[in-house]
Amino acid sequence: MNKEILISATDLKKYFPVHKFMGGKQYVKAVDGVSLEINKGETFGLVGESGCGKSTLERTLIRMYDITDGKVTYKGKDITNEKAKNLQWMKDEVQIIFQDPYSALNPFWNVREIINEPLKKAGMEEKEAEERIAALQTAIADPETGRDYEKLSDLCAELEQEKNRHEEILAEWMELSEFL
Repeated sequence: MNKEILISATDLKKYFPVHKFMGGKQYVKAVDGVSLEINKGETFGLVGESGCGKSTLERTLIRMYDITDGKVTYKGKDITNEKAKNLQWMKDEVQIIFQDPYSALNPFWNVREIINEPLKKAGMEEKEAEERIAALQTAIADPETGRDYEKLSDLCAELEQEKNRHEEILAEWMELSEFL
């Protein structure tokens, strides 16, 4: 089966200049030689340690940052040297979902509004959208408490607490393992 490549990068590089005290320039190599392809219909997750360049790669791919070197294509069109003003059309087609939901989603919207927005943009009928939203809200409801997380901030706060609890357990385990 022939897959349609939506976005690709070949040997993509993004360097940031750092000025030294006594003149001269050095560079921070935030992205250095990344190649990838994302096909139509594919979900692509980019994971890595904090500070490893994930967000910089994403911003460079969609041309929020200028490219130091390499090549980026979107739907077969080379966008490597395109100016930002010529890529306004991409804003309706491409979205980065950052790892921090507080910065990625509008905290003033409820869950229903957040889910409905991309469905509307995709042209889904209101009735079908409402049915899908109801199904999703049922799927994320907490069966033990009956909470349906009307506000995204409620869900994020509980997930953050759970993550912190697991980190504490891991830290305790690491301390104990030193003595074994």
